[in-house]
Amino acid sequence: MRATLNRWLLSPVAKPLAFCAASLPAVWLVAAAAMDWLGANPAEALERSTGDWTLRMLCGVLAITPVRTAAQLPALARFRRMVGLFVYFY
Repeated sequence: MRATLNRWLLSPVAKPLAFCAASLPAVWLVAAAAMDWLGANPAEALERSTGDWTLRMLCGVLAITPVRTAAQLPALARFRRMVGLFVYFY
C-alpha cells in the first residue's frame, strides 16, 4: 500500500492534479464574484473566504512533514513548496 501510494505521488500526473485542486477555491471565488453570490458586502466575503482558505492550506502545509515521516512517504515533500506558495497566494 505504502509503495503504491509513494509511486503514485512520484508520477507526472500528481503535481498538476494537486495544482488544480489547490486552484479550486480561487476559481470558486471568481465564479461567485461573477455570479453575484457573495452577498451584500462582497469585499468582506472575499477577504474572509481567502483568509479561511489560507488557514486551511497553512495547516495542510505544516502537516506535510509529520505525515511524511510517520507514513514513510518521502514523495510528499514534492508538494510542500507548491502548497506553501498557494498559501502565500491566498
